[in-house]
Amino acid sequence: MAKPGLRVAPCILIEPGSIMLWPAKFIRWKKPTLHFRWTSPGQMLKGVWPMKTDALTNPIVRAAIEALQNGNRKTWSALFEPDAELYDDGSPRSLKEFTRDALGHERFTSIDCVENNGLDLTGAFHSDRWGDFQTYFRFQLSPAGKINRLDIGQAT
Repeated sequence: MAKPGLRVAPCILIEPGSIMLWPAKFIRWKKPTLHFRWTSPGQMLKGVWPMKTDALTNPIVRAAIEALQNGNRKTWSALFEPDAELYDDGSPRSLKEFTRDALGHERFTSIDCVENNGLDLTGAFHSDRWGDFQTYFRFQLSPAGKINRLDIGQAT
């Protein structure tokens, strides 16, 4: 609001939220606020809102996706059996290499579908290397409750 006794002149806004006073003084300047989310130590993304994981009903899957989202390799790795298998678009892939390459650089931007008692999910995905695309993650759990197989790939 303008101070009492000052006239506010109609003007073209030069910047969002600015108001011109008579003859030509600005009394308010409001910059847009950027929100930040830390994805891993030392890495920050501007303007990225944290993705909600409320739709993930399986606690192991939820913990895995939260670890992926936060780039937390230690938590991610602890959720897997030592001999867990990873398949990327149907081809075997090293889980250790995926963990090193993907965590902190790849993440879901939305979860669009959760099926199979919370073990299968599909959603929008971002990779710093490959861009944005739809992907699926299909988890299989061991009797001990750890992930023993993960199938990932581009959803059609």
